[in-house]
Amino acid sequence: VNGGTISEKVDWAREKLEQQVAVNGVFGQDEMIDVIGVTKGKGYK
Repeated sequence: VNGGTISEKVDWAREKLEQQVAVNGVFGQDEMIDVIGVTKGKGYK
């Protein structure tokens, strides 16, 4: 994902749609990433 042209990045992403992608195939060791999550809002039960 890092590096290459935008066209190459889009092509790579399209090839990976609906497939499992290993985390180490995208991110490097000790690389910092941001994550976000969404819940259904069911409370604390």
